[in-house]
Amino acid sequence: MRLPDERLDPVRRFWPPRGGALLRGAAVAGLLVLAALLVYTEPDPAGVAAACPVPVDELAVPAGLVGVPVGLADPAALAVLRAGDRVDLVPVGAGPAVARDALVLQAAEGDAAPVVYLAVTETEAQRVLGVAAEVRFRVLVRPG
Repeated sequence: MRLPDERLDPVRRFWPPRGGALLRGAAVAGLLVLAALLVYTEPDPAGVAAACPVPVDELAVPAGLVGVPVGLADPAALAVLRAGDRVDLVPVGAGPAVARDALVLQAAEGDAAPVVYLAVTETEAQRVLGVAAEVRFRVLVRPG
């Protein structure tokens, strides 16, 4: 039943919006534009690479040490070596360790053999390079 003072307008009047509704509409429109920009713009690979930290599998040479690439005799050694490990470097065959407590900077598969990039002191680097042309090396992983 219809009351005598009710209106039967089928259309409500929405315009002009009041202050709060106008502000909410502008905020929604701004967020939609921002979302569209984020979806349709491609990231700059140089900018992404610059914002990322140093990869875990590569470290920088610490101050006071030098970096030396060393060929390994055993390819299985790459499975256990990670950047940040400490190793002793022993020539295959005979002889004492030519480097002790060397820091592993990177371990990778080389052209002919696996290669590990170590940070050692200058004297150890000279010993390693003096022997490196003749033999391959084995590594002893130190705890810690």
